[in-house]
Amino acid sequence: PDSMTVASIDAETGRTVLISLPRNMQNFPFAKGSVMAEQFPDGFDADYLNGVSTWAGDNTELFPDSDNPGVEATAEAIEGITGLDINYWAMVNLEGFKDLVDAVGGVTLNVRQPIPVGGLGDDVTGYIQPGVRKLSGFETLWFARARDDSDDYSRMARQKCVMNAMLHQISPQTAVTNFAKIASAGSAMVSTDIPAGEFDVFAQLALKAKSQQVSTLSLVPPMIDTAHPDIALIHAKVAQAIDRAEGTAPPPAKAKKHKNATVTGGSLGSLGTGYAANESDDLDTAC
Repeated sequence: PDSMTVASIDAETGRTVLISLPRNMQNFPFAKGSVMAEQFPDGFDADYLNGVSTWAGDNTELFPDSDNPGVEATAEAIEGITGLDINYWAMVNLEGFKDLVDAVGGVTLNVRQPIPVGGLGDDVTGYIQPGVRKLSGFETLWFARARDDSDDYSRMARQKCVMNAMLHQISPQTAVTNFAKIASAGSAMVSTDIPAGEFDVFAQLALKAKSQQVSTLSLVPPMIDTAHPDIALIHAKVAQAIDRAEGTAPPPAKAKKHKNATVTGGSLGSLGTGYAANESDDLDTAC
């Protein structure tokens, strides 16, 4: 997976925390008692986090009852890293993401710097120009995916801004209906283990979330060393972020100010100081 985010949503209020994990995290544990924990009792040292899926795909005999060993193994990793239980998962490939955005009419985003279209081993063929503009599925894909003249963590920040825009600009029923249509088309563009009968429940949950601020936490530098992550620190930060969103923990002693902040790779912030959208109590102000 190119992008991994856990959405923790308070079922009563709709308050949402987006917890993102970097694809290049290493030396992390799996959920206790899981299949992958039995294979890697001292932590995963065979690849990056985004390589867990490939490893599981090469060892499917370990997951005899699973239709998607790669996702199951990745969920076990995310549970081990965050200390959370993953209730459901959804996976969207690049084409599916583009189609989903087009199906809901595009999203409006604040493009802070020219964002390259292409790269990642291919030629850059153009740029998405700065300004507050409605982007097509193709443009939104590159806004979220581009890494030329940027870095992984700036890209993760942009991805959160896309999620925030989609949540607040698109009717939840429209989003869920189109997601279900693409998922039922029989292609690999979209897959999920959410039962079809639960889609309406998720639409109602999204409707609550739509009126609330979205907060974020990203397990990235400078807070987290991705090569040797402090799992106890991560568990504490995750619990604190969720408690704060639910109103059971005090806000940070000093709110972060983003006015006139540095912009790097299209995101407020920098690699050295961190990106605003990667750790925020109000994602609107960080995008």
